[in-house]
Amino acid sequence: MADLTRYGGFTLRTDCNACGQPVPLNAPAEKAHCDACQKEMTLPANLWSTVLEELDEAHDSLHDGTGGARTRDFGGFQVHYAYRRAHPRCDKCQTELPFDRLALGSARDFCCVSCGDGASTAPAPEWLRALLPTASQIYSVDRGLAAAPGKGPAPVVQDAPAPVVMACPQCGGSLKLTAEAARVIACHFCKTDVYLPDALWRKLHPARTSREWYVRFDGKTRSQRVRESKQEREQERALRDAQETFERGHREMAAAAALDLEIAGLVRSGYIAASLLWVTMLATVGWCLVASETGIGRDAAVDIGFALTGGSLVCLLVALIVTSRPVKRRTAYDGTMMMFIVWFFVIFGLTMPFIGSLMCFVVAIKRFTGTLGGSTIRSGGSVTHYKAIKMQRGETFPLGVAYLALALLWPAIIVGLSHLAG
Repeated sequence: MADLTRYGGFTLRTDCNACGQPVPLNAPAEKAHCDACQKEMTLPANLWSTVLEELDEAHDSLHDGTGGARTRDFGGFQVHYAYRRAHPRCDKCQTELPFDRLALGSARDFCCVSCGDGASTAPAPEWLRALLPTASQIYSVDRGLAAAPGKGPAPVVQDAPAPVVMACPQCGGSLKLTAEAARVIACHFCKTDVYLPDALWRKLHPARTSREWYVRFDGKTRSQRVRESKQEREQERALRDAQETFERGHREMAAAAALDLEIAGLVRSGYIAASLLWVTMLATVGWCLVASETGIGRDAAVDIGFALTGGSLVCLLVALIVTSRPVKRRTAYDGTMMMFIVWFFVIFGLTMPFIGSLMCFVVAIKRFTGTLGGSTIRSGGSVTHYKAIKMQRGETFPLGVAYLALALLWPAIIVGLSHLAG
């Protein structure tokens, strides 16, 4: 992970929007002072947030002493700036300033430990920290930063000259001028307003030059915070997805368990219905055998035999309905496929005594093995293919028992009626 404390150097200048002369920006400030016309300019706040953040974001990709330079427009101010990754250095001898011995938050003027050239430091002003929270300390090679925190180094006259004497253009009287003199002064003798020449004005107010100043950054950059926030959101999303997957799996397991329990009840009902079918069929055959051996009246025996046979057919239909329910519940087959699985071969079993019985016997074996599907059904102009599946829980067994009874229905009827006829 990148070091959370880092330093960068900046050199900036703009042009006075009143006189057009260059104005150095030797520290971050809300206003700039033009040495040429003595005007103050209010600087746009995004100037500082843009320039400082540009280095802060690029710091880890830069080598010591390397950086970049640009010219950009900020709210009508043409700003020329350069930045580089560097520790605070003396502008005169390039020796590193004693920034490591200046406590974070200190505000003071100090000197270069090598050549004695002046410098100053102060905490980043609140307005700057509001724009760029990582900016924590400012180092300027101009004095006066500590005296005016947040306003940049106070304009100072380096090696201010002795007072200058000039003659009044109107009366010739001597005018004594200092650095505090205004550009237009009144003659003490003739009261005429005198405009100071450019050369004299520059001598009294030597223009400042652009000098590199430095910023200490602490904490994570905006891109790091955005990246970590994104990672946190992704982790939260992954945790949420895992929780949802777990809950969904739990719900699916609970639903599967409930489905298994429901189908188990349907299978039991299917066995009961199939058993009732077998009982009625055996009762029918048994009645025919008993009636033929005991000499019961022929008409009565036949009537009861037909009644039992009709009861067997009713039980067959009921058994087919009940035993098909666990299959439909497990497979969720539509009505077309269930019609094919349950009722298609019933027609053959009831109308064709020999071939139909054989077909029903084969279907019964398939139902005992749990094999279903593997068919393509055309209905109403549409074609639907049902994949072959093999059910492992015995849910097709009751249907197989019912089909086995259907396969033996005609042989039972024939045997019974032949005994009654004999």
